[in-house]
Amino acid sequence: MIQGLSYRHGIFFFRIGEGIAHATYRDGAVKTRFLPWSWAGVGFIASRVLFTLPWYMWALAALIFLLRLPLYLLFLLGAGYHFLFPRSLRQYHGAEHKVFSYRGAVDLYNLREIADADIVNRGCSTNSVSQLFLVFLLLAPFVGGWWALGAAGLCMALVPRLARPFETRVLFPISAWLQRRVTTAAPSEEHLRTAILAYRSLIVGRAIPEDEYV
Repeated sequence: MIQGLSYRHGIFFFRIGEGIAHATYRDGAVKTRFLPWSWAGVGFIASRVLFTLPWYMWALAALIFLLRLPLYLLFLLGAGYHFLFPRSLRQYHGAEHKVFSYRGAVDLYNLREIADADIVNRGCSTNSVSQLFLVFLLLAPFVGGWWALGAAGLCMALVPRLARPFETRVLFPISAWLQRRVTTAAPSEEHLRTAILAYRSLIVGRAIPEDEYV
């Protein structure tokens, strides 16, 4: 199964146990890279995501420590980053979703059609994050933060499997609304080109330079 991950400066597409494709837009062109699935590859993903977090995420994390606030707030801050994405990340996230939604061949030749694809993704992590916050906010006043967070995590794992109709009819519409208005933004052509070339690189198993299309 192909999975995607966007960050401030680019996009990853990967198959666990197989390979990782990365693309970023730099100096007026898309730069691509393909890595085998390995600890080094996973570390590359983690470093790109972690070290491109905006300053306000680091400031909020520091504030939690300085004020000696409950440490479960760090988990909520990490999940809540979805609702604080900088615009460039929201655009890459939107491009990632459009690639997943498009039913034809994901290729630069079909860029215009991909641009018209749905920006909502059924498998987006916004689904899990919105559910986590919903359960946490409902339970925290009664059982405390840590218990509420644990229950929310358990629900994230069990509800899609054991309560699929409820997840489909109630929870997913909330996520879809958030995806359209909060966690994604309409991508520009550079974001779409980046997403397409990352996806193509994963499919063929090698980095595809943009100039192959010139």
